[in-house]
Amino acid sequence: MIHPAFVDQRLLVAEDEPLIAIDLARILNEEGATVIQASSVPNALRLIETSPLSAGVIDIRLGVDDAGPICDALHQRRVPFVFFTGDADAPPQRWRSTPVVGKPTMSSVIVGALKYAITADRRGIFANTS
Repeated sequence: MIHPAFVDQRLLVAEDEPLIAIDLARILNEEGATVIQASSVPNALRLIETSPLSAGVIDIRLGVDDAGPICDALHQRRVPFVFFTGDADAPPQRWRSTPVVGKPTMSSVIVGALKYAITADRRGIFANTS
């Protein structure tokens, strides 16, 4: 029997493309997660302030805004995250140890990267290099 990967976990999806956000939510829900979605940096920051989170899937660009403030807020709260982006070269140097998944991808890749980020964070394998 296969067990869902994210049972009892709350995951932030910060993605400004509605179809991609819906697809990510479906994938993560199928893995047992409760997904909260943000389509802008201000919305994501409000959710981070008010919602307990297990991890995040972050697009590097939300509209014209850079996701750096989201990454900083998650890092301050020790919430691991992965980048999910169409521009795999875009992550800032500061976040070079953060897993990057390029769009498009198979659902197993995003699930695997997120599982890795959560496990690595718990074990202290990687951290912000500021």
